[in-house]
Amino acid sequence: MQTSKRLDLLSKFFVFLYLSLVTYLIFRFTNQTYGINDDVIIQNWLSGFYTGTPEFMIRGSATPKMIFGLFVSNLYKLNNGVNWFSLIILATTLVSWYLIGILMVRKRSIFIWILFFLISGTHLFWFIPAPTYTAGAVLLTVSTFTYFVANLKTNYLTLIILSVMFTFAYFIRPESFIFALACISPIFLLSIKKLNKKLVFRFISFTLISLILIFGDFILEKSYYEN
Repeated sequence: MQTSKRLDLLSKFFVFLYLSLVTYLIFRFTNQTYGINDDVIIQNWLSGFYTGTPEFMIRGSATPKMIFGLFVSNLYKLNNGVNWFSLIILATTLVSWYLIGILMVRKRSIFIWILFFLISGTHLFWFIPAPTYTAGAVLLTVSTFTYFVANLKTNYLTLIILSVMFTFAYFIRPESFIFALACISPIFLLSIKKLNKKLVFRFISFTLISLILIFGDFILEKSYYEN
């Protein structure tokens, strides 16, 4: 048991070190081309570029939810010299690959390890110079849900954190969240058949936390538009 825990900690550290190194190298040898898509418009609203004051509601279609806007715009108010929008999207992407990496490294298969390095490295090499909230939301949805399904016996604090991260993907871009969830729903359908009552309750808890947060955002936006 002790050896297993040490190997698990070592695998987590290894994935963290790998992602840190890859991120550093990409930043070191590439130039950011951010601003070639809708993301720059969202950033400009949130940062206050258009109005002079950071905005928490972004005009247009397929935009982040109000909770995300409130969170990011207030960070811009604290320090407008930091590109918070890109930083948060990058952070969620790195966390996503970290969760996926832990699952892959646990397989103890050289082939799976190489596959993870190739896919994650290629994705980050494309993503970091030109981050996009769409890709960030999709990856965060897939990674948090898959990690939760693979670790159903985890403690409730981890369950809550994973549920909040999962819902945060919805706040980033609802359409991407729904698309990703539809794609990975077979994982849920296959897993639910194998669960005992205790683990089913964990699934229900995970879902309820997400629904409460989403409903909270709905109430917040409804109240804002009515007033």
